[in-house]
Formats: sequence, C-alpha cells, structure tokens
Amino acid sequence: MRILFICSSLEPGRDGVGDYTRLLVDALLNEGHNCGLLALNDAFVNIITADNEIMSDYKVPVLRIPHYKLTSSLREIKLWIDEFDPDWLSFQYVIFGYHNKGLPFNLCKKLLAVSGRGRWHIMFHELWVGMAIEQSTKLKLWGLVQKRLIASMIAKLKPAVIHTQTRLYYQILTKMGYKVHHLPLYSNIPVHNPDKIIDQGNKIKLVVFGTIHNNSYIAEFAADAAEYALKNKVPVTMYFIGICGNEQQNWINLCENTGLKVKVMGEQPPELVSELLQSATMGVASTAAAVIDKSGAFAAMHAHKLPVINIARPWRPIGIIDLEIPSGVLIYKPGKFEELIAERTKVSYTVTDPLITARNMIDALNAVV
Repeated sequence: MRILFICSSLEPGRDGVGDYTRLLVDALLNEGHNCGLLALNDAFVNIITADNEIMSDYKVPVLRIPHYKLTSSLREIKLWIDEFDPDWLSFQYVIFGYHNKGLPFNLCKKLLAVSGRGRWHIMFHELWVGMAIEQSTKLKLWGLVQKRLIASMIAKLKPAVIHTQTRLYYQILTKMGYKVHHLPLYSNIPVHNPDKIIDQGNKIKLVVFGTIHNNSYIAEFAADAAEYALKNKVPVTMYFIGICGNEQQNWINLCENTGLKVKVMGEQPPELVSELLQSATMGVASTAAAVIDKSGAFAAMHAHKLPVINIARPWRPIGIIDLEIPSGVLIYKPGKFEELIAERTKVSYTVTDPLITARNMIDALNAVV
C-alpha cells in the first residue's frame, strides 16, 4: 500500500505530530508499505525542500512547504503527489497547525486541488477550542466556527476512514454522526535500556515533561508536596524536562517559594529523557484529564509506566458525561498529595507502540478497499 502522510510541520524534535508520523511511517515501512511525507505549513524551512530521507534503510520522499508558500506552490505539490501516486492520503489534522488562528478556511479546497486519485484518511489530533463548560463565550464561539470548518472538510474530502487518538474526540465525532476508529497515541520517547535497575532511593522525584498549561492547581500542589516532605523527612524534587512553555517560570517560583527543590533539565536526548522518566516517582501533568490521552508527554510517561498526577482544574466537556479517564492517571485534589503517593503503586497501564498502531491503521484502511 502507498500512503502519503500530510502534516503541518516535519521538523524533527520540534513538532509532536510530525515526530508521531515519522515513527508511524518507520513502522509501516517495516510492514512492507510505501510511504511519503508532506508538510504544508512548515515554519522550519524557508524554501520548498524536496528530498528522500532514509528511514529503516528505505528511501522516503519528503516535501516540505514553508508556511507562507502553500498557495503559490499548489502546482508543484500536485506534480510531486502525482509522481508518488498514493493509494491513501493520510491527513494529520491539528486545528492550529495549518493557520495561526485555527481557521484554515481555504485549506480543503487546496487539498482537493492536489490530491489526485488517492482516498482520504483523516487522523484528528485536535478538534476545536471552547468545548468545555468552564471556558469563555469567546472561545465557545471561536470553536463553533472551527467545528463547522471540520464538518465542511469531512463533507468535501469524504474520508473513507477517520481516526482519533482521544476518547473524548471519539465520542464527540461519533455524536456528530461520523464513523470513527480509536487509535491510541504512542510515545515519541522509546524506553531506553529497560532492564537497567535504577535505585530511586528514599526520595520523591516528580517530573514535569512538555507544555505546561496555566489552568492548574500548581500552587496548592506545591504547598502539599512541601508539607509532605517536611512531615515525612523525605526530599521532594520537581524536575522540568523539555520545552515547557511560558508557564514554566511561574511553576518554578511557586515550587521554590514552598521550599521544594527544583531542577530544570531543558531539552535532552531521548535516551536521557527515558532514563529520567524511569527514575522518577511520579509524573505531573496540567493537561485537562478529559484530553490527557492526546498529550505526547503523557504518552511518554505512560509508556515508561510512570503514574501521572493530573493537577488541571476542572474542564468538563459540553454534552459528554461519564468520560473514561485513561489508565495510569491519578486526579489531584488540594490536600490529597499524600494519598496519591500511596496510590501510585496501584495504577495500571495499557501501552501501545508504533507497530501496533501501524497494523491497526492498515486493518482499518484494508476494510474499505
């Protein structure tokens, strides 16, 4: 099978969906399929770049379009796609990946102009903003426009297969009347040297990995952790790994003000990130629990069988009740830090990987061929 994956960006280590797609392509190549990669809104290239990348000893054609060149490059894109001649075009959809306001009004028209004979497959990594009760009217109205764009895109592209990696998005899209398959997210950080025994010692090591969101209980959580450390005479340290965003310094200040130790690791190679996750006591996440399964950072912690404390404030999706929270997640409530530390050994894990995902995706595609 010949599959062309369409992303917004493909800069290694700088785009979570791009990294996800590269790992998936690698698995598909080893399953005997031919794959190509196309980036339509790549902020990491200044000119159109067309090349063959070597992945698992296979040549993979890659075309990357600068973010300001898509409209003027349609003819070149179509010629490139026609040469690759895919059976399937797998559109990796991220609402803000193709437009800085998340409003790519003309994108569908451009996709149809270059698509050729291939069938469409859509993987929804994101839907729209403003889908929670707690969010502002402005966000809800903004999200309504984005929702209509998605409905229009599905109507025009007529995808033969739709996937999403998030239980919430699966429920929402199903309620909208679409047939959707759930394809859980896997980690972009492979488990390095899993048989190595790491002595954690008599200490609590908390890990924050990836983007920090601002609607969280961090102040209460830091105070609880500091109180636990003092009461039990156990050192508690917060490690910050990767590019955590603008909110990182606020978290650091709040932690240090309570007396918690802080270590800022910054960007690290995957092998070291894996070792840090393996040596940690628990992860700390600020992504809303309802959509935590779309987080690559959570997927990485989950793959390393690291229990994750979710400290996000309530974020309740409109019209959705009894949403199942993924395994491995412990919901934090102020004053309950010690209880979560005790519960960490009781959590379970359901881990996937690129090969499992590749096979499940191909099964779905084959079912409609």
